[in-house]
Amino acid sequence: MELWIYRRMKKILWLDKKTNKDVLEMMGEEQRLLKTIRQRQLRFVAHIIREESIEKLSLEGRVEGCRSRGRQRQDFLQGLATAAGTNSVEILRLAQDRNGFRSMVANVRL
Repeated sequence: MELWIYRRMKKILWLDKKTNKDVLEMMGEEQRLLKTIRQRQLRFVAHIIREESIEKLSLEGRVEGCRSRGRQRQDFLQGLATAAGTNSVEILRLAQDRNGFRSMVANVRL
């Protein structure tokens, strides 16, 4: 959505061979929307992890049952861990330390 708006503002046709990186450089911007979404997702996960609930159990992967066949899909927590530049175990540990977690959320990269 964000890049679509930038392309409309600069009147770039869809036939023009402009990459997203080129459009962002033309606008002098960086992708803010995706970064904001990732930060809010991390804050929500920390909120869930701090309390005992079924949502916490499902995030930690402690749900009973057998796994499906084939290659395992990347789960939600792993996707957030790659955006935060850490691993999922570190996210679970840092969620208990609010100040450390806030600094990690502030440094989210895409």
